[in-house]
Parts: sequence; structure tokens; C-alpha cells
Amino acid sequence: MNVATALNRKYLLYTGVMLTSLCENNPCHIDIYILHSELTDTDIQRLTECVDKYDISIHPLYIEKDKFEGKMYTDKMWSIEAYYRLMLLDILPSNVKRMFYFDVDIIVNKSPENIDVSFSDILNILVQADRRVLNDIKEKWTVIARYRFNLNTAKFASMLCDGKPVAAAPGGIIVAFEHQPNVNEVNETQNYYQLKNFLKEVLGENYDFIAIKNSLWPDMRSKYIDMNRAGTLPAPEPIVLHHIGEFKEKRAELNDAQAMAVELFGDLVEFEE
Repeated sequence: MNVATALNRKYLLYTGVMLTSLCENNPCHIDIYILHSELTDTDIQRLTECVDKYDISIHPLYIEKDKFEGKMYTDKMWSIEAYYRLMLLDILPSNVKRMFYFDVDIIVNKSPENIDVSFSDILNILVQADRRVLNDIKEKWTVIARYRFNLNTAKFASMLCDGKPVAAAPGGIIVAFEHQPNVNEVNETQNYYQLKNFLKEVLGENYDFIAIKNSLWPDMRSKYIDMNRAGTLPAPEPIVLHHIGEFKEKRAELNDAQAMAVELFGDLVEFEE
């Protein structure tokens, strides 16, 4: 994974925290490109020591400050380093074809990589698609935006309201989003089951669903049409989403007294706040 960030010495400690969170949640080799104008060798060494137990390589890239200074707006909160990302195409090694850019003052709590969705799973919904089901879902989908004003449902409504149902079958929906981060968020196992319960409340029925990027939908639809004309469509099967893992309910940690009670009485024990 290739990652870039830009900073001055004021944000050195922030960067150490960001890099640690990035490594903790991405167990793969990471090349991090540090864009700067004032970091010393000691500063780079401090960053290296923050993440020395992880599989990460730090590449400092020095930027001449006068390329931007006096030409771009800056203030106490918006430093000149914020513009260094504009030079990425000019200063990165030629072998770097894909890059994530992270601000230094964030916590990375999950992988930024795209979640791979099986086209077979999409195709299985398409071969069972029913226009009446889609129309019914579209009509009810507009209500989702209202749920953003309810504290209990705001999170799930915000994740889904920008999506557009583009195909549906009994028990399955394909939802298109404009931006890839929205697609990833909806396709993540840790969000999926709560979103599914929320959709059941909105739609009145249980549906599995797959999020895709809006720009990919025309090509997927064309492939389906071509296979239909060629008579090579697969037979309908029960809807199973292979990118969704098993639901694991988080259990609250027990104190010593609670643990002893469970050991003595098992499932008969109930704890009240």
C-alpha cells in the first residue's frame, strides 16, 4: 500500500499517531511518503521509531517551500504544507501507480482498500430481478433521508440515503453510489447487519444488498444483457453475499464479580445497569 502525507514540525506527534493507527489496521507492507520542508533527520527517526515494529518504509520527500509561499492562502490553521499534495504526480517514483493521501491529524480505524464484491453475486440478483420490486423499493427509499434526524438511525440513514437502487429481486438489492468510500462503508461486514435491520424497518421486508460504484453500473448491466442474448446466464440461486463475513456480536467485558456469577450460574445470570 502506498500512502502520502504532508506536514511541518508542529504536527510531528500527530503524524506518529496517524501512522500507528494506519499500521494497526492494515497488516500489509506500507510505503509512506512524507512531504515536508523542515523536518530534520532526528524528526524522521522519531517517526520511524513510532512504527518500527510494523512492516512500513518511510520515504521523506523534501519540497522547496518557495514554490508555494506567498502564492497560496495560509493562516494559523491552514499551513503551506496543505498544498504539497498538488505536487504528488511530479515527485513520486514512477513505479507508484496508486496512492492514498491522508491528513496527519486523523485516526485510521479501518483499511482504505476497496472491498471486492463478486460479480456472480450481482449476477444472481440480476437474473431474479423484478421491476415491480425495484419500483416499490425506490418509492420507499426516499424516506431514508428523514431518518437522519433520529439519533438512533442517523448513522445508518446517512450511509444509505445517497445510494440509488438500480436493480432488485425478492430478497436482494443492488445499490449504486457516486463515491467509492460510500460503497466500501456499506459493503463492510461490521456495518452490514445493522444496515440490514435498518432497511427492514424502512422497507418492511428483509433484503440482502450489494453496493457498487455508479460509474461501474452501465458496464455490469451491459454484461448481463450480453449474457442474456447469448443464453449463458446462470440459473437463479439463493442470494448469498460472499464478501460479507459472519456476524459476531460484541460482548461487554465482565468484571471479576460478574465473571464469577457466570461461571457459577451460566446463562441464568442477567446483569442490569
